[in-house]
Amino acid sequence: RFSLSNMTGSELKAGPVTDVLIATTYEFSSDSTGFSQDNYLYGVGLNWDLPGFAFFQTNFFYANNENIDDDLQLTVVYGVPFATGDVDWMFDGYIDWSSAQEDHGADFHFNPQLRADIGKFMGITKSKLEAGIEYSYWHNKFGVKSDDAESAVSALIKYHL
Repeated sequence: RFSLSNMTGSELKAGPVTDVLIATTYEFSSDSTGFSQDNYLYGVGLNWDLPGFAFFQTNFFYANNENIDDDLQLTVVYGVPFATGDVDWMFDGYIDWSSAQEDHGADFHFNPQLRADIGKFMGITKSKLEAGIEYSYWHNKFGVKSDDAESAVSALIKYHL
């Protein structure tokens, strides 16, 4: 993401929107079966100043897909810090939605995390070591139309460099 405010030297903000950005993503993969793909996403991003959020961002992409018809994607990224007693928490994650085309269905992926700052109890700098859980819900994964959804809960430990 490239800030247009920084690039132009002019603040591009209005109301709760604090910046306008050029948003890009490069997705690539290959596996042992020989499948590979390169997808290029480009569009516009917005940074928002919303009460209670450490960050809230939206990105609107045109997806130039290698193996399926091109489509549109919306990505929302968020983070909400809070505390209970002496424990500092972060609830954050992202939501991806991409549009359907003739050769694939609309795709929805929701991936929140809830983490506690455990580092501060070990003398490690605040927000460097966190433990928590992650939930992943994916409907029509990679645009493959299905009545089933993929869903998983994972435990996680994160160390921020």
